[in-house]
Amino acid sequence: MKRISLDGEWQLSYLPQNTSRLKHPDDLKGIETISALVPGNVELDLMRAGIIADPFYGDNVTKLREFESFEWWYERSFEGPKLEPGQTVELVFHGLDCLATIWLNGQLIGQTNNMLIEHRFDITELCSASNDLVIRLQSVVLEARQRRVDPCESSLSYNWEGMGIRKAPHMYGWDIAPRIVSAGIWRSVELEIHNPTEIWDLYYYTRYAYGSTAGFFAKWQFKTDQPDLDGFFLRFRGSCQGHCFEKDAPVYFATAGSCDFHLEDAKLWWPRGYGEANLYEVTCELWYKDQLMDTRTDTIGLRKIELVRTDTTTDENPGEFLIKCNGVPIFCKGSNHVPLDAIHSRDSKRYETVLELYKDLGCNIVRCWGGNVYEDHGFFGFCD
Repeated sequence: MKRISLDGEWQLSYLPQNTSRLKHPDDLKGIETISALVPGNVELDLMRAGIIADPFYGDNVTKLREFESFEWWYERSFEGPKLEPGQTVELVFHGLDCLATIWLNGQLIGQTNNMLIEHRFDITELCSASNDLVIRLQSVVLEARQRRVDPCESSLSYNWEGMGIRKAPHMYGWDIAPRIVSAGIWRSVELEIHNPTEIWDLYYYTRYAYGSTAGFFAKWQFKTDQPDLDGFFLRFRGSCQGHCFEKDAPVYFATAGSCDFHLEDAKLWWPRGYGEANLYEVTCELWYKDQLMDTRTDTIGLRKIELVRTDTTTDENPGEFLIKCNGVPIFCKGSNHVPLDAIHSRDSKRYETVLELYKDLGCNIVRCWGGNVYEDHGFFGFCD
């Protein structure tokens, strides 16, 4: 698989949604634009254009209220990739905030309603040598008002709009965060070029880990245009500090399957204060007869986490709430992880600085607060 980034400078138009007559990219002709950066948020683009002041100073954040009812139109052009026979191309958005309608070359290709996850669209038939991509982001505040609230629902007085929108709840206001109901393409955009035969999905999980012994499963799925699967197999190779393993997994009747691994003298992963955070680099190769079709490399930690709970019954037997790692009781020292920024396109630049503070405090566990976004790979890689 090959990736082509569409990050960088885009053009942004914005106007009150209630009075807007824009329904299609063709309607944008003559509409004034400002420069926008992707990944980014509209507030940052307005700041760079000198339209608003930094909301983190004085009462500037209250002046963002008028923009909550605006709609936002992103535009950019890009050259289409040259595809080999059988290849396909997907347009991938790693973060769209939030209610988006997407057109490519004037054709509607999809809509999204979730800020927190990635969205992907097959554009093989629409992509040409020169392409125009347009995204409309609707006002989540206005759209949420169309939803009827159930009597059993409850919320704070200032963030009822968040009840029916898949958006970070704190953005409507919280005791730890200002109200900035943002919009934007807040994570990267890219094209993915896929081959006819390639690894589609791969998932590892530990089955047991104790002493110096570990067992884990690999679950896999691949796609292919070959009608006959005879001759396909997957080869796994892993290593960690000199400890290596290798195994071939045959393919029988389906393009999905699994295989298990048993390792002696394994390098186990441990939380801080209990041992090394050992990580295996595991490469999976997809072979067809004597031809290497695809390869993927992952980093995994072999560890078994258990939560031991027993009921509280008597003073003599007060019960137990205990976390074990690889069979060893862990004294958990942790903290609550809340949003790193009210404007989330800036999160990834703050990961290392903030997570170093947890290390400095001697923490070995972090609770990810539920009113936040799902953190990106850099966050979990640091924690691993």
